Amino acid sequence: MLKDRSPAPAKVLGWGLVVVGCILGISFFDSRTHARVFVVCTALAGIAYLRTLCLLGQFAGGNNRGLALCLVLAGASRVPLLLSPPTLSTDVYRYVWDGRIQRLGYDPYIVVPSNSAVRHLHTAETLLMNHSDFPTPYPAVAELFFRAVTMVDDSARGMKSAAFLFDVAIVAVLLWWLSESNRSPWWVLGYAWNPLVALEAAGMDI
Repeated sequence: MLKDRSPAPAKVLGWGLVVVGCILGISFFDSRTHARVFVVCTALAGIAYLRTLCLLGQFAGGNNRGLALCLVLAGASRVPLLLSPPTLSTDVYRYVWDGRIQRLGYDPYIVVPSNSAVRHLHTAETLLMNHSDFPTPYPAVAELFFRAVTMVDDSARGMKSAAFLFDVAIVAVLLWWLSESNRSPWWVLGYAWNPLVALEAAGMDI
């Protein structure tokens, strides 16, 4: 019988910890004033992520406890991003604005946020949006999502929390699909440990 030479799940976990550590590093620094930290962390996270994908392609999987630990770490790495304000992009404030004015009976495809006539509709957060001299560029389905979220929580954190919940739902769907198609459930880490997914879903920062 040939000896199994496949890498242990511990190696996958090790590289995953590098990804998680880099994401945590990004979340604790303002990327506008610590650009080098951001570049170094994202580069290291990308390298570690690609290495993880290589390892996943070489083994059939490991025990479920190891995978569960990996997913918990992936979720934990997103929490600081969820709680901190975005630093590279202010798009989330546009999302909040679009949802807010829809609830108030206005059309986001017509209303220009910088118009002094609608200044009273702003919150402290929505005043921070970029390109406020133009109406929204987002499609109708996205606008419905923004409106639904602001009905529950009219804030950037509420918008980020909703995106985080969708992030979790995607992981659940992927686990189900991998199981139904007789594939290794560890391939879900291809999504869960993607640093760009973490930055966008929990941080809304790219």
